Amino acid sequence: MLVGSAVELYVGSIIEGGFALQVPIMLLHLVGDLFGYMVVAAARYGKIVRRSAAIETSMESSVFAFLLAILHFSRYMVRVPAAVILVWMALVEWTLAVVWRYVPINSKPKFDRSLADRKGSLDKFLKAGD
Repeated sequence: MLVGSAVELYVGSIIEGGFALQVPIMLLHLVGDLFGYMVVAAARYGKIVRRSAAIETSMESSVFAFLLAILHFSRYMVRVPAAVILVWMALVEWTLAVVWRYVPINSKPKFDRSLADRKGSLDKFLKAGD
């Protein structure tokens, strides 16, 4: 609904912007997802956390950009890139989610224990408080 309303408000300007508007925003999402994935990988988290961070980082910043553009900029044309960002967010993040659903993670646990394994047992923490 958010994507549809954003496009409806600015459809003329989005079409007029053409590839000069679409390509940089698409690249922003692709690079943003890669950056989010790599930062979390550098922190040595597991693949589940990496994938979630990549998708969530891009999704949250897109919605926030659109909201800020509407609330704080009175110029109509400033809001157009934020509306296009929402469209690319939906396309790129949905595609990543579908692709990653079918790319197996070669681990047996149902949840990511990488943080618990790195930081030590929760039992040590609970016993220290007694």
